[in-house]
Amino acid sequence: MSHSQYRQSRDVSSFHQLALRTASRSDARIDVLSISALNYDHIYSVDRIEPDHEVASYKTTSAAGGSGANTAVALSLLGATTAIAGIVADDEKGRLLRQSLDKAGVDSSQIITSTSARGATGEAIVFAARIRNGGRMIVVNPGVNNEFAAAVRTTDRLEPLKNAARSARIVHLSSFAGSGERELQGKIVNSLSDDVVVSLNPGQLYALLGVEEVAPIMARADIVFFYETHLDALVGASGSSLEMGSGEWLSERLRKLGEKLQRLEGRSPSVFVIKRSWSSDEAHFLVMSDRCGERHHYCSARVGAGLNTTIDATGAGDAMAAGTLFALLRGAQTRDTVDFAYVMAMCASASLGARAGLPVHADIEERWREHMHGLREPPSILIN
Repeated sequence: MSHSQYRQSRDVSSFHQLALRTASRSDARIDVLSISALNYDHIYSVDRIEPDHEVASYKTTSAAGGSGANTAVALSLLGATTAIAGIVADDEKGRLLRQSLDKAGVDSSQIITSTSARGATGEAIVFAARIRNGGRMIVVNPGVNNEFAAAVRTTDRLEPLKNAARSARIVHLSSFAGSGERELQGKIVNSLSDDVVVSLNPGQLYALLGVEEVAPIMARADIVFFYETHLDALVGASGSSLEMGSGEWLSERLRKLGEKLQRLEGRSPSVFVIKRSWSSDEAHFLVMSDRCGERHHYCSARVGAGLNTTIDATGAGDAMAAGTLFALLRGAQTRDTVDFAYVMAMCASASLGARAGLPVHADIEERWREHMHGLREPPSILIN
């Protein structure tokens, strides 16, 4: 299929079209290359989070993290061929991050080790409230993550990184704190041919910047992963009279986002996957929408069904992305994809930390039955 045909296919806002493009690159060396900040996480389970409130920590854990790294690890455990680009310091936490990726089978050859005496490996402190709707608070110390773009430039790693991206079926981006790293991501993905699918997990860091700042990346992305609360921040459209999370609310937000991206860059993503809030037992936890917000595909399970297994939502969005991308690589149908993204998010949420609950491929059927509560059978395309 020619590049012009791929451009034309983007006008058909369809997950199926993305699956066809991904299938056309089945001979690619890498299934998914992730370009991500790399952080070592310190997670505290607390009673609640609110200003001027003294909290007790009931359980703590420290482990390797970073949004795109979590997604790469989850995909590798499922059987995908993954690689990651980023930076760590030459310190203990940097070595632990590398070891965690190597153990999961993620190719870490695109990770730079900084020898700067001033820098340390990035860290994140996460406070996860045990009560329902308690939310989380994440404090990030970027460390050498803010040196990634400069290190790529000074070590002549830009062309090798672009070549790695060109050899992937999917290039997955997650947020950095620094503007130079965001610009670097833009240079890389905008150098790719149209047949390489680009996915983006912008997180709160990119959402708060607004559409104008992230447009060069987001407009090239084919699929974008959001939390509901990120949409208002991104499009600057708070105060709507529509109920947050309703189909009408999503359509309004996605339409505004698509219009802004089209005006700024002349293109917009084909698919959005939105992770819902925990605010209602009646709300579906995940929804996939097209670029105009005209078609919504809801997961079969509802939020209330999985609450009893939810311990910590850290990494749930990263696992959601992994489930979606794995289903995309397998050519799964939309409904199966949304349901599997839900199952992966619930697996991550069932343990403290972003990766402790992630399943391996042999566990997919069991985890599906556990978290879908008998609503439907697991699709054979994901488990065979």
